[in-house]
Amino acid sequence: MHPQPEQEEMLRSLAPLAKEEYVLGDRAFLVGRFYTRPYAETVSADFRQQGFFTVVYDYPVS
Repeated sequence: MHPQPEQEEMLRSLAPLAKEEYVLGDRAFLVGRFYTRPYAETVSADFRQQGFFTVVYDYPVS
């Protein structure tokens, strides 16, 4: 998730365990790891409805 600066406080209240990391070359907050892509997409859609920019990213498994 990539919140606008004015959204960070709201994000931290909605997802207090979100970790800030650099993903795909930009700062992002990882809200969680999910076992299924459909569930991750549902969570993403919920945050998008609240005005956040979100993506579901599949980490490569080695």
